[in-house]
Amino acid sequence: MLPKDSHTWVPLTPQGKREPVPIIQKAEGEFIFTSEGKAYLDGIASWWTMIHGHRHPKLMAALVDQTKKLDHVMLGGLLHEEGEELSKLLLQKLDNQFAKVYFSDNGSNSVEIALKVSVHSWALRKRPTKTSFVIFSTSYHGDSLGAMNVSGSNVFNSPYNALRFPVEECIAPNCHACPWKKKPKNCSLECLEQVEDILKSKAENIAGILIEPLVFGAFGMIFYESKVLKGLRKLADKYEVYLIFDEVFTGMGRLGEFTAAQKAEVNPDLICLAKGLTGGVLALAVTLVKESIYRDFVGEDLHQAFFHAHTMTGNPLACRLGIESIRLWEEQISITQKEHPLAKELERLRDSLISWESSQKISHLRSQGGILAFEISGTDIAEDEYLLEEGRKFCRNLWDKGLFLRPLGNTIYLTPPNITSSKSFEIVSKALGESLKELQI
Repeated sequence: MLPKDSHTWVPLTPQGKREPVPIIQKAEGEFIFTSEGKAYLDGIASWWTMIHGHRHPKLMAALVDQTKKLDHVMLGGLLHEEGEELSKLLLQKLDNQFAKVYFSDNGSNSVEIALKVSVHSWALRKRPTKTSFVIFSTSYHGDSLGAMNVSGSNVFNSPYNALRFPVEECIAPNCHACPWKKKPKNCSLECLEQVEDILKSKAENIAGILIEPLVFGAFGMIFYESKVLKGLRKLADKYEVYLIFDEVFTGMGRLGEFTAAQKAEVNPDLICLAKGLTGGVLALAVTLVKESIYRDFVGEDLHQAFFHAHTMTGNPLACRLGIESIRLWEEQISITQKEHPLAKELERLRDSLISWESSQKISHLRSQGGILAFEISGTDIAEDEYLLEEGRKFCRNLWDKGLFLRPLGNTIYLTPPNITSSKSFEIVSKALGESLKELQI
């Protein structure tokens, strides 16, 4: 456990409360091991990054091999083979719908780049008033200032409201608990009426619509239908604003297809990827930009240059891992025929939990692709729900049974590594069953 005199400020952890913080000494496959030698199944793939498991042999071999050639070189005025190869591979995986790949080193930065590219592009088109964005109430796009600004108003960013710039926040779609009391079969996209009302009156001030496609991740694994994205595409075209997909979570095959955009059959103007891009081994992110936008920046006038870069942008070690991570995903997906490798296991696990939903110990039991989620104690997502205790208590109980999960308030979810075995799913099923049996509501 983390000693009381630790020098590390542990993120997202109350500093005065001093909850036990285990020290992880090593990891392999779907397991992490504490300094005490105990094994725990990493049920969220360490914040959704370790999609191929920890220390995958092919990723480790690629990393070692790359260290023999090139460790790092700045991309300001220079290029390297690993970056070029990864860019080409990404454009191919996105069906050549995009023209260029802009590197950064985390999801927040990839979103920041999409925002700045959008505003800069409209300025170059002599429409400088287009500086705001349409966003959604249950969205989370990161903790840097720009990404925070375009996230929904919630516990993650409320202490910093003084730093926020104006955006147009809309009620988010939620097809499991529709705010308009609709079901997918009788839905008429009421969730987009507010968006269109804003665009009708303020299109000349709106640079883009930003959304997490098909799943709002950090706010509680909220699912919604692809027709919402199709509707947003039509609105973006009609009112001349950019459509931006934040696929930091849903990219790299989370829902079966390489991106949620492909699964929904909707082409955004910009798309952000990170998390599992390197299989979680090193930090890397990208923002893909369509040709029509990229052309705005082509010219010899320095005012057309996009002035945004990070010291470790496009690190060759990370790019090499990105190439290998995509190849591993291609192997996994070819076996499952464009279905997430764990989809069937998670569906079986969902079915085994139905009785707990019937007994009202959990609600909104759902799974899609590589995600399973539910709310405990029959609770719904609410304002500041992330601060509630029930989820943390439940997950501390799971830890005692060999399963590591980190709740999103009262939302319990699993996004295990793609290589998680059937035997390991028995650990998951047993831990959840026992903890739900002990749960007091």
